[in-house]
Amino acid sequence: MTSISIPESVVFIGNVAFANNRLTSIFIPDSVTFIGSAAFDGNPLISITIGANVRFGDWADILGNDARFNEAYNNADRQAGTYIRPNTNSTIWTRR
Repeated sequence: MTSISIPESVVFIGNVAFANNRLTSIFIPDSVTFIGSAAFDGNPLISITIGANVRFGDWADILGNDARFNEAYNNADRQAGTYIRPNTNSTIWTRR
């Protein structure tokens, strides 16, 4: 599986919940209000669709250390949208 759509019934995604899979894209609905640290660590993600105002765990980016997704999302004032990066080596995420 390379993509996942989190169900609307989910409000919390725990630490390392989806770590070390082969996910390249995820859809996180508006119902999710918190995502734990490194929840998606070890995945080759290049596209994340996420709702507004999600909060993150304290000790690591949701993609692991130095992935900088959290930073990009927070710098965009936690706006909903699809955030992409050109490849898995890039730490530069942009909102579409």
